[in-house]
Amino acid sequence: MVDDFGATTGSLFFPPRVTIAFADTSEMRWGGLAAELPDVCEADFAPLREALESAGATVDARRIGFANLDQLTRLDTDFVFNLVDGIGLDGVPGTEVPLSLAAAGIPFSGFSARPYHDTSDKFAMRELLRRVGVPVPPGFTLVHPDVRLPEGVPYPVIVKPRFGYASLSVDEHSVVANEASLRTAVERVCTESGGDALVERYIAGREVTIGVIGGDGHARTLPILELIFDPQLGDRPQIRTQQSKHLESCYDDVRTQCPAPLDDELARRLRGVALAAYRAVGGDGYGRVDLRIDTAGEAWVCEVNANPSLEWGQADRDCAMLPLIAKAGGWSYPLLIRQLVEIGMHRPPPPPPPPVIMIWRRDGFDVRTTRPFRAGEQIVRIPRMRPGPPGLAGAWPWRGDRTLYPSPPARFVDCSSRPNTVAGWNSQRRYGLFAAVDLPAGARLNVDPDQAVSAWRSHPAVRPFQPRIQPRLAS
Repeated sequence: MVDDFGATTGSLFFPPRVTIAFADTSEMRWGGLAAELPDVCEADFAPLREALESAGATVDARRIGFANLDQLTRLDTDFVFNLVDGIGLDGVPGTEVPLSLAAAGIPFSGFSARPYHDTSDKFAMRELLRRVGVPVPPGFTLVHPDVRLPEGVPYPVIVKPRFGYASLSVDEHSVVANEASLRTAVERVCTESGGDALVERYIAGREVTIGVIGGDGHARTLPILELIFDPQLGDRPQIRTQQSKHLESCYDDVRTQCPAPLDDELARRLRGVALAAYRAVGGDGYGRVDLRIDTAGEAWVCEVNANPSLEWGQADRDCAMLPLIAKAGGWSYPLLIRQLVEIGMHRPPPPPPPPVIMIWRRDGFDVRTTRPFRAGEQIVRIPRMRPGPPGLAGAWPWRGDRTLYPSPPARFVDCSSRPNTVAGWNSQRRYGLFAAVDLPAGARLNVDPDQAVSAWRSHPAVRPFQPRIQPRLAS
């Protein structure tokens, strides 16, 4: 049987044993409202369990955090439905989960490690989209509210975490129209998230989101959903805030309509842009592409959401957007879940993972290798390596009184008197981190700060360091 979107029912094989992996949020590191959110519990995904069991699977659930991440490689299961959707820097695993499952040869739902990693960094993601011609708003990142701003900031702009999700640290004050308000918003975002702030031109107009499932050239879009903002918002920005997503008293600020009331030509263009964005980041599971439509009818991609929420309830307000989109297309919730399992089961070999991943530990951040490296081999390229602003060391995730600016994950490598990496220039005169000794997979990286700064200063093309850094405004 085939439904309106080509989904097949009655699969030849459905995994008999399925493990639901969900996040241990007890170690979450985030300020503001997130600190008050309840921990995820098994009752939150009871509809998912019922959908899997209705397909004949025996289901168990595992709470996953950094403390027990290694159990993923020892699971006795046929499939993992991955609901662990952190970014590492927030204290919740993210890329580490598909990386571990792929290493263990266990099929799983959602994005594989490489596209999950690439979409966790909103600035890197938007630069990837921009390079392949997907329209994204002009923007830049700030690591601290006191650095010099680029020329021609396209006010009004929206300020949000570079590494973030679920609209954390986004509220009605996130859209700003002048420098003073911008610096205030940047300070709040950097403080709450512990990372950089992403600043983008605010696109006034309609907002839509498009679900995309599949991969390997077979990705397809689902019906288009539009966010309808409450007219009583008045002059306040029409954006989906942290409060509108997580506080019941604010649910009426935004409602949804699916399918969205769009003319055929605009809908066709939006689907094409969403599919191009999904493919550009290597989407190979299920995702959601958020877009804004400006007053001239041009579409702009805000972001690609990997593994979007799948909450399901009897009322629309109790459902996440992807299930609502599937419902509007005539899919039952169990059918949507079976589709996501089948995509994970038939996923081709995933693309290679990033060379390093960032992991949060109780005593700070780690950067660890995902594969072995030989002595002298480049581990990661560092596009813009500079010493950090004097006097701001306490605000940076480095140890000691010297810092490097501004490219993750290099900024999270520990300074050490016994380094296992060296910073320097390769044959193409590109700066990077190199293995000083043979490193196994999972090795924690350390760098000698004196060597790193000396190498930077010795390059003839480098100008004398100025404390105020000029960020690049990306078009």
